[in-house]
Amino acid sequence: MCPMKQIDASNSNRPAPEFIPALRFHALTGLFDAAVRVGVREATFKTRLLEPMNLGPGTSALDVGCGTGTLLALAGKRFPEADFTGLDGDPAILARAGRKLAGQARPVRLVAGFANELPFENASFDAAMSSLVFHHLTTDRKHAALREIRRVLKPGGILHLADYGKARNPFERLAFLQVQLLDGFATTSDHAAGRLPDFIRECGFNDVRLTDEIPTATGVVTILRARR
Repeated sequence: MCPMKQIDASNSNRPAPEFIPALRFHALTGLFDAAVRVGVREATFKTRLLEPMNLGPGTSALDVGCGTGTLLALAGKRFPEADFTGLDGDPAILARAGRKLAGQARPVRLVAGFANELPFENASFDAAMSSLVFHHLTTDRKHAALREIRRVLKPGGILHLADYGKARNPFERLAFLQVQLLDGFATTSDHAAGRLPDFIRECGFNDVRLTDEIPTATGVVTILRARR
């Protein structure tokens, strides 16, 4: 039997001033999985996010803003010999992730913390991934999070990031307006303008590529890849 996943709650009582829970309100946390599954084509974009990853025995990956653990569950099945760590700032979400990952063949470490202050040593991971997290962060916190991810990646480590990008047509722009009305314009305007790839470059990553664009009912989800 797989042991219970470790949740490091050392940072769980230190709220970030601009922390926004899943679906913005704590009362909606229970609806998060269903909303993402239906509204954002979750299975499609998370499968495509994982496709270019290559994680064998002894390699490690960090999921920044792991939410309820869906991406970690998919990654664990795809790369059963790799070591995974999930980080999220919402203890309620981490508890849900722990229950979801209880049947994994290999233990997943779950850590309470924030993307702009990662509680890990330099060069700790071979890869980092993040899905639908950055549109919850202010511009300053986006930059801080990207610098922190670069810090904890090993030289040559790869960042795999999925989040909303610039609309390609009026329909996608109108769809993303739903997200902006829910999550706020302060954190989502950079995405509407397509600035995320430039932010990644500005924070020291190389070989920044937009590898896929997936239309959804809430806007276009872009898949980005970059090297430390």
